[in-house]
Amino acid sequence: MKKDFYIFPPILTGINFAVLLPIGILFLRIKLNTWDYISISIGGILTIIFVISLISTHKIEQVRMKPNNIDKLITDGPYSIVRHPNFAGIICMNIAYLFLFRTLWLIPPICVFFMLWYFEARSEESVLIVKFGETYRNYMNNTGMFFPILFKLKSYDRSNK
Repeated sequence: MKKDFYIFPPILTGINFAVLLPIGILFLRIKLNTWDYISISIGGILTIIFVISLISTHKIEQVRMKPNNIDKLITDGPYSIVRHPNFAGIICMNIAYLFLFRTLWLIPPICVFFMLWYFEARSEESVLIVKFGETYRNYMNNTGMFFPILFKLKSYDRSNK
């Protein structure tokens, strides 16, 4: 059995912000024009989404557990919209850094951290599929991993001709 990528999320969060914040500060553009104000506003909105995701998920005890220790599936509240609202919030904050600091030097590390969060989520999901089986698979089909499912594609059923 292959070992999935997994770092305890608080540790990955610390590494994430410890890398991005200094790069953003180092390459921060001081001069502002009209587009910079728009960019900073977008960054502010994404930061608010990050804070809301933290507040809404940290009320739930299981968020602080490793996947192997989870004993019940949570599918209400923020988990009714996305499967990993806490990771989605961190991804939004990473993108917010891009808009707030307005430097292209952040794009490569943001892409790396996006992939790390993706692998982290897939690792958690593999454990939850084993624990909750078809219930979790149905949940996966009805909710997005990091972003809400806006349009549900209907499958084509050939038997109804």
